[in-house]
This record gives sequence, structure tokens and C-alpha cells, in this order.
Amino acid sequence: MVVIVSDHGTPAEPDPPATDRRYITEIVDGVHDRFDPDERRVVFFYGDAADNQIFIDRDRLSDLGFDLGAVAAHIEALPYIFSAYTEDEVAAASGR
Repeated sequence: MVVIVSDHGTPAEPDPPATDRRYITEIVDGVHDRFDPDERRVVFFYGDAADNQIFIDRDRLSDLGFDLGAVAAHIEALPYIFSAYTEDEVAAASGR
């Protein structure tokens, strides 16, 4: 038996390209522009753009005088993001 599954679909680019489609690279660039414009090392991994996950270098962020709350607030302020949570906020909500 062979089973092939996907946790989400990634549709092709619309024709003509939609102006409201967003990509994780926009968020990564925005985080770097806001928090680390010179070296652009705050986001140290975002892997496949289709999975929409980014990983923040907390030490680098702290060295620059910021914390994850600042990054979450920045991302949440984007007009196409409803809400953003830090790892601590998710842990607190789950009762850990």
C-alpha cells in the first residue's frame, strides 16, 4: 500500500498574479529590516517557503536589544496578519 498525503495545498500562481498574495520571504525581509538591517541574521532559518515557519536567533535578537515580543508585535502589525504569538505565550495558553 502506498499513501501520499499533504497537510495543505499550495495553489499555483493565479493568472494574472494576485496583488494580495503574501510570501514568508516578505515577513523575513521585514523582520530583518526592522531588527537587523545591517547583518540580517535575526531570522536564521525559514526553510521551504511553503511551510511558513521562521526561526528567530534569540541570542542575536537580545544582542540587538529586542525580544520575541517585539518581533511578534511587528509581525502582528502587518495588515495581512491577524495575530502572532511567542513560544512563551503558546506555552502559557496550553497550561505548561
